[in-house]
Amino acid sequence: MAQDKVPEHVVNYLKLHKKSKRILATTQLTHSKAYTSMAEEVLKDKEGNIDYELLERPEIQEKAAEHMANTYVDAANKYFGSKLKKGKEEDRFQTDMLMKAYAGVTKSELLDYLRTNKKDYTLDSHKEHMGELMKAVQKQLRTSAASHLKEEHIPDFVKHMGIEDLVDATKMRIQDVTILHDIYEQQGIVSPNMVEDTYRRIGIPAPLYLKQAEKGKVIKYRPKKEVEQLDKAA
Repeated sequence: MAQDKVPEHVVNYLKLHKKSKRILATTQLTHSKAYTSMAEEVLKDKEGNIDYELLERPEIQEKAAEHMANTYVDAANKYFGSKLKKGKEEDRFQTDMLMKAYAGVTKSELLDYLRTNKKDYTLDSHKEHMGELMKAVQKQLRTSAASHLKEEHIPDFVKHMGIEDLVDATKMRIQDVTILHDIYEQQGIVSPNMVEDTYRRIGIPAPLYLKQAEKGKVIKYRPKKEVEQLDKAA
């Protein structure tokens, strides 16, 4: 029997989802690069070692924020195709808006972090701060990847994932589809307990679409042929 063709809106979501993951990975790398390149340039002592004590000095805080902001502006210009010049005071507002759109942080916020934490704003501290920001960026990317989907597409996703016996598609929202797909993609299997744990972890109400009779069921994800070909081509 010929395999059903994967609906176009499902394939489009998978393409956009994969692209959003690459954007997220690139943005995470930019966050690390912003700090490490700044530290190499601004925080080294005479022997070439990183000296966080230098961040106690206001002028070093200013230089550090400026250097990190320039890294973000370079990455944002490349991503958005913009040509905002770095370091121009009259472009401060545009710089903050561009950085916020790309990385979730502004130059003003970076300077606030540095002034507040001083020598304690280490690489680990920066990663912790940026990790929290990346949650918001990830949420926005997920929303954007699914922006073309409609409620009427949900049954197609349920069928594509082969979970008709596990969920009631009429009780699902677009957000539920993206969450379920993330579980499948990350774990390779899905179960009611995994679904409930995920909802609890991200702080949203427990799903109502799980079929009670299937509470102990675990399903392995088997992408259809067109999706496998898409993965190889991407």
